[in-house]
Amino acid sequence: MAVVPLSQPLPWACPADVRLCGHLRADPPRPECSQSEKFRACRARPQRSLSLAGACTTSKCADARQHHLIALYTRDSSLRVAAAGEAEQQA
Repeated sequence: MAVVPLSQPLPWACPADVRLCGHLRADPPRPECSQSEKFRACRARPQRSLSLAGACTTSKCADARQHHLIALYTRDSSLRVAAAGEAEQQA
């Protein structure tokens, strides 16, 4: 499997069995999303967030508009995130 660079190299090492890693600064960690980069640039409140406290699973999925989605599931909720393409979704 090819390595897909998704961002700048991280200042820490990821374990060998981890395909993609990053850093969430909240406690508990919460991925957040907005409709556009404009919301993120002005630091507006995110339209959706998902607490990763406790168990979390992921799966690949698609819908009519986005063909390369990653779904995050917790016990109470879910969040689908669009990947740039199939390679990023697979990574």
